[in-house]
Amino acid sequence: MGMGSETRDESDTGQNETGNVATFPGGDVVSAQPPAGGDDSNDDVGTAGDDGPDDDARTLTNLCNRVVLITDAGRAATLRLSPLQRMALRNGEYTRWRTVLKAAERDPAALVRLERPPARDWTVGSIVAAGLWPVVIWLVFGFSANHSLDYWAGGGAVIVLAGLVLAVVALRGSSVAGRILSTASVGVVAVTVALVMPAAAIYFGTGAREYLWDAYGNGSMSRSAVNLTLVARMIELVFIVFASLLPVALYFVFDRQQLNTLRRQFERSMFRLDRSITRLPDLETKYGEAMTEAFGREDERGRVPPGHPFPLIFATVVITLGWTVTLFATTQNRGLVKDASGVVSLLTPERSAIVFGFLGAYFFALQVVQRGYARGDLRPKSYSAITARMLTVVISAWVLEIIFAKGSTPLLLFAFIAGVVPETLFVWIREVWNDRRLLRSPLGSRWGRGRTSDDDAAVDDLMAGLTDSEPLTRLQGIDLYDRGRLTDEGITTIEGLAHADIVELLLYTRISAPRLLDWIDQAILYIHLDQTDRSRKLEALRSVGVRTATDLLAVEEPGAGRLAALLYPAAPATEQPDLYAVLRRAIDGEEWIQNLQWWSESQTGKLRASSRRPLAYP
Repeated sequence: MGMGSETRDESDTGQNETGNVATFPGGDVVSAQPPAGGDDSNDDVGTAGDDGPDDDARTLTNLCNRVVLITDAGRAATLRLSPLQRMALRNGEYTRWRTVLKAAERDPAALVRLERPPARDWTVGSIVAAGLWPVVIWLVFGFSANHSLDYWAGGGAVIVLAGLVLAVVALRGSSVAGRILSTASVGVVAVTVALVMPAAAIYFGTGAREYLWDAYGNGSMSRSAVNLTLVARMIELVFIVFASLLPVALYFVFDRQQLNTLRRQFERSMFRLDRSITRLPDLETKYGEAMTEAFGREDERGRVPPGHPFPLIFATVVITLGWTVTLFATTQNRGLVKDASGVVSLLTPERSAIVFGFLGAYFFALQVVQRGYARGDLRPKSYSAITARMLTVVISAWVLEIIFAKGSTPLLLFAFIAGVVPETLFVWIREVWNDRRLLRSPLGSRWGRGRTSDDDAAVDDLMAGLTDSEPLTRLQGIDLYDRGRLTDEGITTIEGLAHADIVELLLYTRISAPRLLDWIDQAILYIHLDQTDRSRKLEALRSVGVRTATDLLAVEEPGAGRLAALLYPAAPATEQPDLYAVLRRAIDGEEWIQNLQWWSESQTGKLRASSRRPLAYP
């Protein structure tokens, strides 16, 4: 038998009737008799008349989220399928089970489905095989005849061009191979950008070209005087290339999960989250297009998700440009390096707001990429956010240079912080503007000279619009980098998270379903608490173990009376139950609250009677 199957006597199922038996946890039993009509062994499954070497192979899929036992009473044998399991039937298994399985599959309320195994995609292998022989012949002929440099250069160019044309034509019909080619092309461009930009800057902008000509061309300068400078410049180049490529390189080297594995995880999560889904066809009808867009077609194999990786190029250009400016805007950029201290000086950034703002944004980018690497959640969209942050910090640095003295320590400190957390800059500007003590300082008197009450109101309105009144970090379990990941999906506030599309977040992020749903559950409770007294109420609820909206709805009397007293201590005792009832009704009206309750019940094992009711064949 195949993986996950077992043979057992029919009495093990607790049924005395013959036919197919599906047994579920909790004693739920589904039984069926095979349709009349005798042996259907001559019927085919899938494409009619498609016989081949693997015609005896099928994949048997359990369409429901419960254990299914399919019994052939005549042979006293049983196939056991775990929830949503896909079992490969090979080596004669399908032939032995064909009649029983096809009878179960044709039932209108079928719990299983038979499919042919997906055909292998030999596109990439064909391209490699087709391109290998011309290259071998070209190499053998070139070495045997001792051809000139023109032969090698011209032949190499023709082979590369022909290979690219062949790859584009051959991969046009293969979406997986096409994504691999697109990603590889982006990688080549990123490496080229990270290498060429700083190398050209060093060669043309630091005097290296003149040093090389004077030392190795006309001999007007001693080579020993230039060698240390060349070594130092090489160290500088390697550092810039490595630092520029590191965030992008992690995208190419991290071990992605197979797309089909991600699809299976999503399917299992949705069975727990949406009780209207009882079988896989229900899930495919409801979310099939979204799943295809996120994971590709189900018959595709591969690890590269759909989407364009071009944001990686933009990020590489901006990061490389940032490091070039950071290390070349120094007073040592054109002098000869005479000792080890000169080498260190080449790797010391200039004291300017733009440079330190870039360093802060790069620090944040590394943390985001590293966490995404560890969690398997690196997507091109994250690199779009990195690019936007680095450009935003340049503008912030210009603003800070208006406030602080050029090159001062506060300027560099705030520029770095603005690179890590840009919104901190707006919070600080608002606090300085409103704090009378700060306005009496030299900085404040310079900034607040001629200020009026109308200015105060205008600045308050402006800063209120630029800062988040309900940042996501106020929820338990969300830190600065989780906040950045949710921002990539367009969620910037707690209210936005409470009303976000759960299905879309499960599809496009690698945040685990329990963690993501816990955040949304917290967000729903948060937005329904009175804003003027929200912190105290949250602390009071957490002191008795209530963290989320579903926790609050699960509390019954007499605990509900105690929660009412904790939430509304200033209200009369007779009004507290009414106020608490209004809060419960408001939470119960949220769009996703029922799905969150279903998830919580399935997690704790408190399943409703309807979810335990047996599914029966007609």
